Amino acid sequence: ISLLSIRIYCTDQCDQDIISELFSLVDDNIFCDWEYDLISGEGEDWLNHVYYSIRKNTQRSCPNKYFSQNILKSAVSQTISQYNLIEGNVLIPLLKKVEVSEKITSLDGLLCFGRILKQDKAALAFQKHFPNGLELHKKGEILVKTLKEHDPVTYQDINPRSIITRLADHEDIYLWGRGFYVHRETVMFDKKTVNRAADWIVHRFDAGNPKFQIDLPFNKFKEDMIRGGIPNEYALYTLIRTLNSDRIGLRKFPSVVDCQSKVDITETVGDEIENYLLSAKKAISAIDLKREFVERRGWKHYRLSMSLSASENIYPWLNNSYIHMDYLQVNYDKLEDLIESIRRKLITINGAYSLKGARLELQVVWHQVCPDAPISTMVKLIRSVNSTDLEINHYLISLRHDEGTETFSLAAAIEDYFIEENREVSSLELKKEFQEKRGWSDNQYYGAIRKSTLFQMSKTSFVHPSTIDWNSDLYEEVHAVLSENLQNKNNNGIPHIIISEIIDKYLLPELPNGIEWTIELLISVGGEHNDFLFFDDACIFIENQFHIEDLDDMIAFLIGQSFEYNLEKQKNVEKLLWREGIIASGRALPKNEVFFPESSIAYLPDSDEITLSQIGEERYGSKIPA
Repeated sequence: ISLLSIRIYCTDQCDQDIISELFSLVDDNIFCDWEYDLISGEGEDWLNHVYYSIRKNTQRSCPNKYFSQNILKSAVSQTISQYNLIEGNVLIPLLKKVEVSEKITSLDGLLCFGRILKQDKAALAFQKHFPNGLELHKKGEILVKTLKEHDPVTYQDINPRSIITRLADHEDIYLWGRGFYVHRETVMFDKKTVNRAADWIVHRFDAGNPKFQIDLPFNKFKEDMIRGGIPNEYALYTLIRTLNSDRIGLRKFPSVVDCQSKVDITETVGDEIENYLLSAKKAISAIDLKREFVERRGWKHYRLSMSLSASENIYPWLNNSYIHMDYLQVNYDKLEDLIESIRRKLITINGAYSLKGARLELQVVWHQVCPDAPISTMVKLIRSVNSTDLEINHYLISLRHDEGTETFSLAAAIEDYFIEENREVSSLELKKEFQEKRGWSDNQYYGAIRKSTLFQMSKTSFVHPSTIDWNSDLYEEVHAVLSENLQNKNNNGIPHIIISEIIDKYLLPELPNGIEWTIELLISVGGEHNDFLFFDDACIFIENQFHIEDLDDMIAFLIGQSFEYNLEKQKNVEKLLWREGIIASGRALPKNEVFFPESSIAYLPDSDEITLSQIGEERYGSKIPA
């Protein structure tokens, strides 16, 4: 016999031992499992192998670690058939035995092999309560609240951050969009398309491209991906990871690495671009960087832009290029001399100082600091030495007004007020609360506003970052929208986008608490990193192909593009600037900001006309090709 269910009546353990001993005299392979009435002529090891086969057949029949009692019963029947056993004789005993031997546990009517962990329970609850998915990290409080209601005993004292992180890493929870997760059971997709993308990735590895980003294969099969239920590169990244390829390394989104190459799979996105510029040993043009990282390595435009500006070791250089600081000739002693000269100048003028003027007026020491350095490079150098008493707003530098440590506590008081209100608050309400009721002076009030982290909502209102759930992910979404729309304009020879048009097209991510996007809010949040230069209702890339460094350059570019002879009446120039969002409708040209030595435009008071200066003629006198 291979296996039979047999009931042998024995009065005690002694009888069982005697019978087992008698069986051993007949055949050493005969084994009795008294508890489950199973007797085998193939020995105990063979019986354990049957249990293991049942486990494997069960796992093949379910897409994840959970299965029903019917699936288990079907797997037992399949195993009985494999081993040519008599089903009616051993089905029930085997079912009972395998539940114990393979340590099957149950939860909400489902079974699984082994212990059900807290994150396993959370994944099942996620599937039940969020069938359409959830932005885990943004809406973690909703998840935690739901888990506590679902299972108060298990989740009463959970650490929210810990459970969210573990759930995001769970094998049954798929990243299906930027910060958006779904349960694997709630999505359907075309596996053939995923396999095609994986094959294409390996083929690209074989062609000598050991590292790139997931955007490349997604865009290669984009139409098929979307038709096949794979909406974006995040979903593709997740699905390729489930293939468990020994060739395709997917350590951290969005990088795809050949595991058989010498590429460091732990290299971050920031490290990647720094190492590229290090190996170049010279400045690389923005066009060549775009060709290498956007076209060849699959980066998004905004990710390249952010990586360049965020790196402490990469500096903008001449002719819209970038260089690693190791190959930048910097005399830091002279940099201190330059900063001290700027401080003395600021004390004498009692206002902001244009770094364009500083480049001309202090050109000797400027050149000694870093030969031929453009203003953008010098800005980053000044910031790198932690000149905390200086404030740089694009190309204007000023002394930072410090009302003392009290201002910081006052700023915290204002922020606490906003956090408690959790809404947009007007300047009028703030002044009533803090000046009329709390007795603050003008200096205290305005100093606290300036020192706070509030975002401007309008000319006369503010909002706290927590009210709009502001975080790095949301910033990257906003950055991506601005970058991609700007890049499309740049490709057509237009340096700027109009902010209100971006808002009106609902391209920006939705905000919570009834907050709607405004021009002022977008400028406030968009200015967190030094990537964009904002005007009243327009913005450009700070590092742009049009050599636009400031407001005067923007005006010069538009004059060169729009008016014959590069000359026009002030009122007509202003109408053009209103239309293009450069200055607010109805506003006059801010003459103190646009007419100065080294400006790209000049004012002709006798004729009330504006023209290009000599510098402006050199840059914008002829039409800039698209």
